[in-house]
Amino acid sequence: MQEIIVVEVAGERIGVPISRVRHVLGPQRVYPVPLADQYVAGVLNLRGRIVTAIDLAKRLGVRREQPADSNSSLVVEWNDESYALLVDRIHDIVQVSEPVVNRDELTAMLPAWRELVKELYRTQDGILVEFDIERLLAPGRNQQRDAR
Repeated sequence: MQEIIVVEVAGERIGVPISRVRHVLGPQRVYPVPLADQYVAGVLNLRGRIVTAIDLAKRLGVRREQPADSNSSLVVEWNDESYALLVDRIHDIVQVSEPVVNRDELTAMLPAWRELVKELYRTQDGILVEFDIERLLAPGRNQQRDAR
């Protein structure tokens, strides 16, 4: 059994293992970074530390029908750096056990996400997608540059 924090990005339910989350932030001011990749929303200040803000919708290649209501975020760490994963909404924490499908079956179901998805879980509210944080943040790997 593991605990997953459930967030919403462009209407998609996404799960992040609670063990990977260092901070949960409400709306923060994000400062743009010139010449950054399209999915980098900018940087924010977290208690004096500069944190790279990643727009998960753009990174995942999903389009929002309308702008997000807020820019709440989950702060995770990778390679000794902090990243704020910008989400539309933070729901709650759920406990999950066995994945619904194995990774080989998943790649056929979601080809655009095949390099990024770690597991799928069935919850009371439907299917929950868990992305691999390392793959999500690794530069140059399967990035959706055409999402707006």
